Amino acid sequence: MNLHQEPEKKAPQKTKEDLEREKKASLASRMPQMPELGSLSGEALREKAKELHEQIWNVVSNMYNMMERYKRQQYEVGSFKLNKYWRYVRSHSSVSVSVSKTLKWNSGKVLAF
Repeated sequence: MNLHQEPEKKAPQKTKEDLEREKKASLASRMPQMPELGSLSGEALREKAKELHEQIWNVVSNMYNMMERYKRQQYEVGSFKLNKYWRYVRSHSSVSVSVSKTLKWNSGKVLAF
Protein backbone atom coordinates (compact mmCIF):
# COMPACT_ATOMS: atom_id res chain seq x y z
CA MET A 1 0.00 0.00 0.00
CA ASN A 2 1.48 3.30 -1.07
CA LEU A 3 0.55 6.19 1.19
CA HIS A 4 2.12 8.77 -1.06
CA GLN A 5 0.29 8.41 -4.32
CA GLU A 6 1.48 10.42 -7.24
CA PRO A 7 -1.14 12.64 -8.84
CA GLU A 8 -2.53 11.27 -12.07
CA LYS A 9 -0.87 12.75 -15.09
CA LYS A 10 -3.29 14.28 -17.55
CA ALA A 11 -2.88 13.60 -21.22
CA PRO A 12 -1.49 16.61 -23.04
CA GLN A 13 -4.08 18.65 -24.89
CA LYS A 14 -4.25 17.90 -28.58
CA THR A 15 -3.78 20.69 -31.06
CA LYS A 16 -6.28 21.48 -33.78
CA GLU A 17 -3.95 19.92 -36.33
CA ASP A 18 -3.78 16.66 -34.33
CA LEU A 19 -7.55 16.53 -34.03
CA GLU A 20 -7.95 17.20 -37.75
CA ARG A 21 -5.47 14.41 -38.61
CA GLU A 22 -7.33 11.97 -36.34
CA LYS A 23 -10.65 12.97 -37.87
CA LYS A 24 -9.36 12.43 -41.42
CA ALA A 25 -7.83 9.06 -40.48
CA SER A 26 -11.11 7.96 -38.88
CA LEU A 27 -13.14 8.98 -41.93
CA ALA A 28 -10.67 7.32 -44.29
CA SER A 29 -10.88 4.05 -42.36
CA ARG A 30 -14.69 4.03 -42.70
CA MET A 31 -14.75 4.80 -46.42
CA PRO A 32 -14.56 1.85 -48.81
CA GLN A 33 -11.68 1.76 -51.26
CA MET A 34 -12.43 2.60 -54.88
CA PRO A 35 -12.49 -0.51 -57.05
CA GLU A 36 -9.95 -0.97 -59.82
CA LEU A 37 -12.11 -0.67 -62.94
CA GLY A 38 -9.47 -0.62 -65.67
CA SER A 39 -9.09 -4.38 -65.88
CA LEU A 40 -12.81 -5.23 -65.87
CA SER A 41 -14.70 -6.31 -69.00
CA GLY A 42 -17.94 -4.69 -70.19
CA GLU A 43 -20.22 -7.14 -68.38
CA ALA A 44 -18.18 -6.90 -65.18
CA LEU A 45 -18.37 -3.11 -65.38
CA ARG A 46 -22.18 -3.29 -65.69
CA GLU A 47 -22.36 -5.56 -62.64
CA LYS A 48 -20.10 -3.22 -60.67
CA ALA A 49 -22.20 -0.24 -61.73
CA LYS A 50 -25.37 -2.01 -60.57
CA GLU A 51 -23.73 -2.84 -57.25
CA LEU A 52 -22.58 0.76 -56.72
CA HIS A 53 -26.00 2.07 -57.78
CA GLU A 54 -27.65 -0.17 -55.19
CA GLN A 55 -25.26 1.05 -52.47
CA ILE A 56 -25.95 4.69 -53.37
CA TRP A 57 -29.69 4.02 -53.40
CA ASN A 58 -29.49 2.48 -49.91
CA VAL A 59 -27.47 5.41 -48.54
CA VAL A 60 -29.88 7.98 -49.97
CA SER A 61 -32.87 6.02 -48.72
CA ASN A 62 -31.41 5.79 -45.22
CA MET A 63 -30.58 9.48 -45.29
CA TYR A 64 -34.15 10.36 -46.27
CA ASN A 65 -35.57 8.14 -43.53
CA MET A 66 -33.28 9.73 -40.94
CA MET A 67 -34.23 13.24 -42.08
CA GLU A 68 -37.94 12.42 -41.82
CA ARG A 69 -37.41 10.89 -38.38
CA TYR A 70 -35.51 14.00 -37.29
CA LYS A 71 -38.31 16.28 -38.55
CA ARG A 72 -40.92 14.19 -36.72
CA GLN A 73 -38.87 14.29 -33.51
CA GLN A 74 -38.42 18.06 -33.80
CA TYR A 75 -42.17 18.45 -34.24
CA GLU A 76 -42.84 16.23 -31.21
CA VAL A 77 -40.35 18.19 -29.08
CA GLY A 78 -41.88 21.50 -30.18
CA SER A 79 -45.37 20.19 -29.52
CA PHE A 80 -44.30 18.97 -26.09
CA LYS A 81 -42.74 22.34 -25.23
CA LEU A 82 -45.82 24.19 -26.46
CA ASN A 83 -48.13 21.97 -24.40
CA LYS A 84 -45.89 22.40 -21.38
CA TYR A 85 -45.96 26.17 -21.89
CA TRP A 86 -49.76 26.26 -22.14
CA ARG A 87 -50.13 24.10 -19.04
CA TYR A 88 -47.91 26.56 -17.20
CA VAL A 89 -49.86 29.58 -18.53
CA ARG A 90 -53.19 28.05 -17.59
CA SER A 91 -52.05 27.22 -14.09
CA HIS A 92 -50.54 30.69 -13.47
CA SER A 93 -52.96 32.94 -15.29
CA SER A 94 -56.26 34.60 -14.58
CA VAL A 95 -57.24 34.13 -18.23
CA SER A 96 -59.11 31.01 -19.34
CA VAL A 97 -59.10 29.87 -22.96
CA SER A 98 -62.15 27.99 -24.25
CA VAL A 99 -62.45 25.74 -27.29
CA SER A 100 -64.23 28.43 -29.31
CA LYS A 101 -61.08 30.60 -29.16
CA THR A 102 -62.75 33.13 -26.89
CA LEU A 103 -60.83 34.63 -24.02
CA LYS A 104 -62.78 35.24 -20.85
CA TRP A 105 -61.21 37.41 -18.22
CA ASN A 106 -62.14 36.93 -14.59
CA SER A 107 -63.83 40.32 -14.73
CA GLY A 108 -66.36 38.95 -17.27
CA LYS A 109 -65.01 40.71 -20.39
CA VAL A 110 -65.08 38.55 -23.52
CA LEU A 111 -62.58 38.90 -26.35
CA ALA A 112 -62.96 36.86 -29.58
CA PHE A 113 -60.32 36.16 -32.19
